[in-house]
Parts: sequence; structure tokens; C-alpha cells
Amino acid sequence: MKKALNLIIIYFVFLILGIAFGTLLHTMYSNILNYVAGRDLQLFSVESLIESFVHISFCMLFLICPAVSFYRIRHPAGISQGIAFIIMSFLTWAILIPANHNFCNYLTDNFLTSAPHKTYLSKDYFRHVDNEVYYFTDDFTYSEKGGMEADAVVISISRERSYVDYRPVRDTPSLKVNSAAAPFREVLVSQSFLNDTKSLFVNFEELVKKVRRTLDAGFIRYLFYLSFGLALCAIYALTDLFDWKLLNSVLLFFLSAFVLGCNSGLLSPWLSSIEAGIDSNVVYSFLARWTEEPLVFVGNCLLALLLLVLWIVTSIVKNHKRKKE
Repeated sequence: MKKALNLIIIYFVFLILGIAFGTLLHTMYSNILNYVAGRDLQLFSVESLIESFVHISFCMLFLICPAVSFYRIRHPAGISQGIAFIIMSFLTWAILIPANHNFCNYLTDNFLTSAPHKTYLSKDYFRHVDNEVYYFTDDFTYSEKGGMEADAVVISISRERSYVDYRPVRDTPSLKVNSAAAPFREVLVSQSFLNDTKSLFVNFEELVKKVRRTLDAGFIRYLFYLSFGLALCAIYALTDLFDWKLLNSVLLFFLSAFVLGCNSGLLSPWLSSIEAGIDSNVVYSFLARWTEEPLVFVGNCLLALLLLVLWIVTSIVKNHKRKKE
């Protein structure tokens, strides 16, 4: 019972500290992404803190049950921990996630402006992209043709064709100094970091958007969305599967990543071709009314059922072994 209470305490410690430190780090990260040379660097601001809290709070609520499962591998204590984990899983997905959605809506509606503030590139800096150098002589202003525009000296240093041009440049995503800077706002900042950045296996931004869309759509849709939470929490069954704790940890990590990845759109291109062939099916049509990805919903339910059976069988076998000893 003591270890079960410890599991509950660890749950709240991980959740609170994860949201607090995650929000601060994400705020710093997002402000560095949007930093422009020559502008004041604000590592913390009210708007960025709120935006980061919205993102990180949902991410932590997704990750908290797998995190507690990792802790349980190192500190196992029988069925009492399992009951405590079920209570914490219910608390997370039935109460905290919907409550957090409402709280985040309150924050964004009352403390964020309707249109996000955009920082434009500053003048008096040389920005080298490929075979061209951009030097803005003025700040960006709204032009009569529409959109933001600034006069710039554009120097081509290509061997085939060299020139110097002075012309107005519009701030568009296709502008070389913008496209080359991605995911940063400033190409000078982007060039300070390694260029071989890789995308994550799990798209947390899509996960957050999806859960918020589902909650806005109503109770029934969220009820179907809970298959994701069911699959993620059922991974707890792996915490005591083998006597070798390292193997349990590896399995739990990869299966957690797989569930998160599949529910964030990892398999969408592959599943869309299957769904095109079964869209007339009665069961599929019914599920499509209530969930964005019917096949992912079915996969979540099957995985959760499989892990639940595995947990029950493992518990029975281990209890039988203890009685023999």
C-alpha cells in the first residue's frame, strides 16, 4: 500500500514539475525560433508563456501515464499499484484533460490577442542565402499592393551570373531568407545551428490539435478518442512482463512511442489507401461519424485489449509462482 501511495505522489510530482519546467523551456525555445537580428530578445513574455503552457500541459498529460509506468518498473509492489494506476489513468483522461482544455480556452480567450504578433526582418544586416546576399535598407512596411514590403539590395555572387540589384522585396514564405531559415524566423540564427535537424517520430503538435478539436466537437467524439488514452495506459501491462527490468523498459519505451506516433498521423498515408477501399462498409461508416481515424481507433482498442489480457495472465502466473515458493 505504501508503494501504491508513492506511485500517486510520483504522478503529481512528475506532472507538476514537467509542466512547470517544460513550459519555461518551451517558452525560451519558441522565442529563440522567432528571434530576429537587431531586435530585443525576450526569453519570457506573457503570450509566449501561455502558448507554451497550452502545448506542454497537454503533452505532459499524454506522457504522464507512460512516465509513471517507467517508475513502476523500478519499484513494483503488486495489485495495489495496479489499482492506483487505474485511478490515475481515469483521473488523467476523464477529468484533467477536459478540465485543462477548458482552462486553456479561458487563457487564450482572455490573455492572447486574436492575431499572433509577427516579427519582420530588420534592416542593416547582410543575410547570405545560397548565391545571394540580401541587405534591407528599410524596415518592412505595409505596401499599397498589399502585404509587407521593404527595399533591399540583392547581390548575386554566382559564378555564372553576378549582379547587384536594388528592389522592393515582399515578405512571403517563398522568400529565400524566409524559407532557408525554417524552422527559425531569422536565417542568421538558423546558420548558427546544425542544418541536419530531424523531425520527431511523434508529432506532439498534431496530438494537441487533435485532442482539442475532439473536445470541441462534444462528449461522444471524445468518448471515441479515449481509445488513444486506453492504449497508452494499457502499456502498464509491460512493467512486470519479464524478470529483466531493462527489457521491460525498452518494450515500454518503443510501444509508447509507437502508440503516440500512430495517433499523431504516422500511419495516415498508409491507412488512407486502405480506408479508400472500405469506406462503404457499415461499421467503418459508423466509426467515421465519431472519429477522425476509424482504423486507428480499432487498432487502439485491439492493442488495449491485448495488453489487458497480457496483464491479467502475467499477474496470475506470477502469483502462482509466489504461492509455490
